[in-house]
Amino acid sequence: SVNYIGAVSLLNIIIEDFKIRKSGSIIAISSVAGVRGRQMNFVYGSAKAGLTTYLSGLRNMLYKDNISVTNILLGPTYTRMSAGHNLMPVL
Repeated sequence: SVNYIGAVSLLNIIIEDFKIRKSGSIIAISSVAGVRGRQMNFVYGSAKAGLTTYLSGLRNMLYKDNISVTNILLGPTYTRMSAGHNLMPVL
């Protein structure tokens, strides 16, 4: 819920102000985990895939209003969620 619904809910509110101003930049953090389903984190990956697709559509919609949307796809990071995982780089 946090990784998709939380981010999208906030962005849907924020973009209304941006559209009125006809300018701005949105920078969001997603993950390479959304690129391909993995056995150990496919639910997390599916949320990140959804967020990445949402941001792509948002970017296309807001382009005409001079609003940029940047999506940063982080690779493996050491967090409580990744404890015990082999954090090999995703190629």
